[in-house]
Amino acid sequence: MVVVLMLSLNSFKKYEELAEKLGAVNAKIINASEVEVDNRSRLKCRFGCSSYFVNWTCPPRHGIQPWTFKKSLLSQYSFALLVHAHYPETSQRISLEIERIVFLDGYSLVFSLSDCALCKECTCPEKPCRHPEKARLAAQSVGIDVFATAKKQGFPIYTLKNKEEEQNW
Repeated sequence: MVVVLMLSLNSFKKYEELAEKLGAVNAKIINASEVEVDNRSRLKCRFGCSSYFVNWTCPPRHGIQPWTFKKSLLSQYSFALLVHAHYPETSQRISLEIERIVFLDGYSLVFSLSDCALCKECTCPEKPCRHPEKARLAAQSVGIDVFATAKKQGFPIYTLKNKEEEQNW
């Protein structure tokens, strides 16, 4: 997900198209206020995710609470670009490239959120992050209810029954 302050919806459409050219299954611009934030999302991080406390981009390492993210950060943005991919590496690559291009277009506070898929194994906590310039926070780690946000926008997302099923990132 790329979160960006933009002047108009039309000025953002080109990034939607670019995301698809870069390999997204689809992409959609939404009002930032449509991003669903739920404080309970962090419970799934703490109780159910193997990256909790062992990944530099996941809680509690980054320390951003959902209520702080929603009130103090997300509220400062006008639009968000949802990027749908089948692999976390693809999602992160696209998000970072869109972030770079939007930044170069003059929007200096653009920021993307994406599960980190840069390293096979995170160096946390023994060593500093290998790629701090590319590492981004996971959307759910700041309280975004990814399932509710995706479903509300018509994106396919559901709980997988086994690891062989096609994923939706």
